[in-house]
Amino acid sequence: MRSKYCLLMLPAAAVVLSSCSIIDEDNSDCGLDNKIVYRLKLRTNIQTELETQLGTEEERPVAQALSSSLSGIFTDWAHDISLSFYDTDDKLYKTEKHTMDASQAEYVVYLPERDYRNLVVANIADAENIRPLDDTHPDDMKLQYDNLTDTLNSHTTGLFTARQVIEVCGCTETYYVDLYMANSCAALVVDTTGVDIRGMKVFTQDLATSFAVADSTYAFTANPVVRSTEIPLPGQHRTCHYAVSFPSRNNTVVTASAVSQAPARADSQAETLFRIKAYITLPDGSVTENIISVEQPLLAGYLKIIKMKMKQDGSLTPESHDVGVSVTLDWKQGGTYEPEI
Repeated sequence: MRSKYCLLMLPAAAVVLSSCSIIDEDNSDCGLDNKIVYRLKLRTNIQTELETQLGTEEERPVAQALSSSLSGIFTDWAHDISLSFYDTDDKLYKTEKHTMDASQAEYVVYLPERDYRNLVVANIADAENIRPLDDTHPDDMKLQYDNLTDTLNSHTTGLFTARQVIEVCGCTETYYVDLYMANSCAALVVDTTGVDIRGMKVFTQDLATSFAVADSTYAFTANPVVRSTEIPLPGQHRTCHYAVSFPSRNNTVVTASAVSQAPARADSQAETLFRIKAYITLPDGSVTENIISVEQPLLAGYLKIIKMKMKQDGSLTPESHDVGVSVTLDWKQGGTYEPEI
């Protein structure tokens, strides 16, 4: 989006007001200071989501704790922002890095007259497990994990991106670029009323490994395992674990771009799109493995809450029809790779 106004001047004053020397000269390399306004946009209202999904009196403490834990993720506020500009042959013209510390900021960028691809990433400076940006070429501009050989920790920030064409046409212009979240969150809430357990560890998998900023697409080149973070809930008969990560697959297109602002939906055919593994240690030391299969996608910029009920043997029963569970009692680690529990 842009607003534009051209400076009108008398021909006699052209030499004085123009930064280029001759009126009929090709001024394509004669730049202008362009004002670009960058705005962070959230796809979901997390408070509304929590009130809807965790709205009972017993669930309210869980909702409050989860809201507090995710306040630094689902927020339209960024600490840092990186701006990369590519010309028509995809050659990097310039990169600017700024401390933003706001939900909206404007920068004056000097650009010669031509078209540019502006690729933008915010909140990457303090992102855990995310490789530093390589903006040499638009296709190299990716958010990707630094190490996929180990179990990954949950993301610590909301990662925001944007891609937009900037047309510099020799007039004073203001451009507006909206950034959207490229990561998402899955939370597992378990009702443990009447059940005594020694501990519980949760992992999420079947998630994207990287996000290409240039075309807003996710890659699934491996199957990373993300360790969920447990939220302490003293005195409550519920547990809550959450994992902030890249999204899952979708039956249609998964995107974080403002080009497609409507969230993609899965079709009517049931298909497991991502899994959550919960390992519950009982008082006698035995472990029950629950493999939770979720048929609805984990979408970029959204929080998905999975609610379960625990039985005495550590097995979980879903509250939703689009969630399935495979249970192994007295589970023993070995044979195939499992996350460190």
